[in-house]
Amino acid sequence: MNRLIVILMLLSTSGIFCQDSKSLTKKLEVWNDFRMSKDIYSSFKSELAVTDLATALKTPEKIYVLDLSKADLTSIPNDLIKLKNLEDLKLSGNSISDWQLAFETLSELPKLRKLILSSCSINKLPDNVSLLKSLEVLELSFNNLIELPKSIGVLENLEYLRLYNNRSFKTLPVEIGNLKNLEYFDIAGTKTEVLPEQLSNCGNLKNITANACKIKTLPKDFGNLKKLLLINFGHNQIKMIPESITNCTNLKSVSLGGNQISIIPEGFGQLVNVWFCDLSRNNLTEFSMELTGLESVQNLWLHENSIPLIPQDITKLKKLTHLLIDEPEINNIDEIKKLMPDLRIIDED
Repeated sequence: MNRLIVILMLLSTSGIFCQDSKSLTKKLEVWNDFRMSKDIYSSFKSELAVTDLATALKTPEKIYVLDLSKADLTSIPNDLIKLKNLEDLKLSGNSISDWQLAFETLSELPKLRKLILSSCSINKLPDNVSLLKSLEVLELSFNNLIELPKSIGVLENLEYLRLYNNRSFKTLPVEIGNLKNLEYFDIAGTKTEVLPEQLSNCGNLKNITANACKIKTLPKDFGNLKKLLLINFGHNQIKMIPESITNCTNLKSVSLGGNQISIIPEGFGQLVNVWFCDLSRNNLTEFSMELTGLESVQNLWLHENSIPLIPQDITKLKKLTHLLIDEPEINNIDEIKKLMPDLRIIDED
């Protein structure tokens, strides 16, 4: 079935879909700034990166980045501990048989700060992950984890934690709240149902990516995360947005589409730095006046709700460039078109 979508296209250079290539590039740079707290793979593409251990051992004191991904490793080579200056290690695509022993070996690398363990068939993260106290980046995507050990909370230097697409993952320990330096947290594509209230203690968080999970509620004190720039909770089972979210005034991108939200909380319009807001595919039955307070919003997605009217106050959104909404349900669509003559209608499958 075709669905008619209304898109407001005020073709200003401020929009992310603008025609000016320089403006678009600038917008994409801004997007990347808050989409990820850091590019964790850049060092492995640099001239510093070495891709085999034999070469690394020729000048062990000069090795800072080592990529041993897809090297058919079943254990951590003992010689690895000779690389005392090693900071970044990629082991993706290896099937290590004993991860407890592996972390004991890795703990002999005093400067290790980045550890990439994606697609390593890890079923359980051992408690002694806590030995890696210098870690700032821990990449665990595409594994078979069900939970994290409580000892994860010992890694106080951790800034980046990614569990993307661990499809059986369900449980986050309350000790996650001890990660005071955590900036980027990704649990997308897992079966996580509950975010511990203690997550609100991670005051340095800038990005939470948790779409396509089974989350039903957000922490009551979510507003304590005042440094947040991006949240993605799309396609979960969330019914309520916590009122405290109004304290997250640095937010730039809010993705809450595909949930069961029926009410926009009072004060939501105080998120004056948001320029992307997705509330599509929810249970909204009105265009909340709170949305007219989003003075920086450029992209507002409200399609697949049951919204019958758009208030004239939408004209307060001076930076709005794209409004996605189901036209057949809007009783005053002609009036809005007159107020916004650049409104275009497109068909979308």
